[in-house]
Amino acid sequence: MSFRIGEKFLEWSDEDPSLDETLTNVSLYWFTESFARSIYPYRALFGSGARDIGAPKKPLGFSFFPRELAPGIKSILEKETNLVFYKQHESGGHFAALEKPKELWQDVEEFAGKVWKV
Repeated sequence: MSFRIGEKFLEWSDEDPSLDETLTNVSLYWFTESFARSIYPYRALFGSGARDIGAPKKPLGFSFFPRELAPGIKSILEKETNLVFYKQHESGGHFAALEKPKELWQDVEEFAGKVWKV
């Protein structure tokens, strides 16, 4: 199972992570036995017995990275959700937190600033 996870870091990323980054992440999945839990959202949405959970009613922020597996199309998100933040990036993939941590964190801060007035 761990070998396949390592492959995904290469296949679903815009830029290949280093061997150390890949081994660190695969080790985290392996030693914490968290792989099955990490794919739960995919099983719930796409597996047998999948159900329509409906669009989120709460404010939604979306960061679009071009190598993501399921693109977030802004016009559809605007129509189907309560989209309050959308940012399209020029590069990055499924593992944006690994590939583009600064850009992703800026998006999180900007989204939180729009919906969480302190």
